[in-house]
Amino acid sequence: MSEIAAICIFAFGVPLYVVTMRRSDAMRRLLARKKIMAAVAVAGAVGSLVLVCAGFADSWTLLFAGAVLCAIFMGFAGLAWGAVYSSDGARSAMVYVAGGFAFAFVVDVPLLLMIPVASACFFALLPAASLLMLARVDPKLSTYGFRNELTTSSEQNLAERLRSSFGVSLPALGAVMLIMIGFGYVQHLASFAPQAVESAIGGGVLIQVVRGMVAVVAFLVVLVAPKRASWMYRLGLLAMVAGFSLMPFLYDGQSFEASGAVIIGGYTVFDVLSWVIFSQVAHTRSSEPVKTIAVMRLAVGACYAAGAAIAIVLSFAMPTNAHGYEEAMFVGYLMTVAIVLLLTSKEVWELFAPQVLVRPVAEVSPNVEDRPDDVLQERCQEWGFTQREQEIIRLLAVGRTQPWIAESLGISENTVNTHVRRIYQKMGVHSRQELIDLVLNA
Repeated sequence: MSEIAAICIFAFGVPLYVVTMRRSDAMRRLLARKKIMAAVAVAGAVGSLVLVCAGFADSWTLLFAGAVLCAIFMGFAGLAWGAVYSSDGARSAMVYVAGGFAFAFVVDVPLLLMIPVASACFFALLPAASLLMLARVDPKLSTYGFRNELTTSSEQNLAERLRSSFGVSLPALGAVMLIMIGFGYVQHLASFAPQAVESAIGGGVLIQVVRGMVAVVAFLVVLVAPKRASWMYRLGLLAMVAGFSLMPFLYDGQSFEASGAVIIGGYTVFDVLSWVIFSQVAHTRSSEPVKTIAVMRLAVGACYAAGAAIAIVLSFAMPTNAHGYEEAMFVGYLMTVAIVLLLTSKEVWELFAPQVLVRPVAEVSPNVEDRPDDVLQERCQEWGFTQREQEIIRLLAVGRTQPWIAESLGISENTVNTHVRRIYQKMGVHSRQELIDLVLNA
């Protein structure tokens, strides 16, 4: 039942992400309303308690009800925190995500020492704590207040439309999907399969400890030595490949949990990396940042559920594990393909560029107002900007959001969006970062 609950929580969140991709403006408004987010926190807490009751009562009805409530919390919380993570692209995501995982390990330690009922009740407080901390974040960071207008053509192929709409390439998204399918599969083998449940270590304690230690190390790296972050990601991905490669040889042995621990250690680094990649994309070149985060969460939720479901079906179809070695070998090859796709994607190459990872936050939005007025005005005239467009381009270049510009100039946000679209067309750019680079090189 615990594994079915985990699958349902991931799967039930998929419709929310689909709605976000179709009605992004409505979702942004919901995320900005404190009463809605308070209700989401209550849903998460109640859902956790309902899952506890489902376990005691052996009730599938309670299990599905609890899973729906927890999925609502995870969906809204993931999108809300995604705005914070992507507020400054890779630089903010590295610190926030790695720090969150490290803090989770601190919370996990007492949970591992508690009796199951006390642990479950304590866990029910975490949704409220998460959104309470979110409420303390600067509203400019916790909502998707910026929006870059990009044009899409019906003649574009799938890969081009994906990159135009969400800013992400097909190889990067495909890699995330393959990795989550493999992770869902190995999660079943390492934590829920009969041979794993029979072992106290296989029950999850070792895996949780390894995950927590890796999270703490990752946080220290991105905090103290951000220049080394790219090496941390590479080692984490290699650890994933090594863990999946070891799994076939340890499948029937007493040391099977060791491969699971190596995999989860690498996956923890990958989890940070995936957030960093999509946060950087959302910050720099996405037409709708909330959609970029939604498409990542949709891929994670749907593919984890699919991988775990496949593992369950295979365990029932082949209860003797006659083909366990072949299954594990296939998943290992699948992960190798996924890592190759990820490392060859444009997003990773751009992310590992030194200026992206270590440039100070103060330099993210250079102060264009420091440039000589006559030079900037001359270039604006060459581009054919009106006086209003010149005002807006200055504000865009210093990092002001479009809602802020609308309020400051006393015009509607739709009017600002129209001006921005025309500015991009005249300059031949597709994102705010390209606009800034072009102005600074003027």
